Amino acid sequence: MPGHIEITRLNSLPAGLETLRVESAREGFGFLDRLVADWTRGTNTFSRSGEGLLGAFADGQLVGVGGLNADPYLPGTDVGRIRHVYVLGVWRHQGVGRALIDCLVRGAGGLFSELRLRTVTAGAAAFYVRCGFGPVDDPSTTHSLKLGGCSNGFRTPASQPESS
Repeated sequence: MPGHIEITRLNSLPAGLETLRVESAREGFGFLDRLVADWTRGTNTFSRSGEGLLGAFADGQLVGVGGLNADPYLPGTDVGRIRHVYVLGVWRHQGVGRALIDCLVRGAGGLFSELRLRTVTAGAAAFYVRCGFGPVDDPSTTHSLKLGGCSNGFRTPASQPESS
């Protein structure tokens, strides 16, 4: 696999998302179906302060996606939620998922005090632990990361590429 991955903030659903959606559905995951449906209805476009949807591109092809929202299970708090992270199978173990998570965590800095997520597979759970998240015993959350640094976060909708 080529080594250069570009992580870009998405302001619309990109070409190539259907490939990820179909592959994830074959693996038994419905969260990319939910991402597309919510975006299309306008119920979640990752456009509120602190939120963002990122795409990972290799040679212009979408190979991964991941988002950050204010945590809907803890409204009115400064807790963020990592959502809809998916990397095409042939691109796993190439640093794509880690690059997405690192960018999402940096984007959350200064806006959220904690990031939470939920995963249902042991492989994803191990991945999030490697990314610094710790297990949590909560019905809506499997992993959490306390944030202490500061950053300017996802404050504006401008699409600025970040290289990893």
